[in-house]
Amino acid sequence: MHQHGADVLLKSFHPKVQKLGWEKCFRKTFGQSSADFVTEFERFMDLPLGEQVKILPKF
Repeated sequence: MHQHGADVLLKSFHPKVQKLGWEKCFRKTFGQSSADFVTEFERFMDLPLGEQVKILPKF
């Protein structure tokens, strides 16, 4: 979400998911497959907490 903004689910993903299907909509919205996202997320979760916090946006 930090790469696409907090509103991406409501404004981009959810309005198109029924028409495109979940995976195709995910690819179109986020520019990667859900499998690639999971891999990237797992790498993020393996980082020390201090490194994770540096990546996350300030809300």
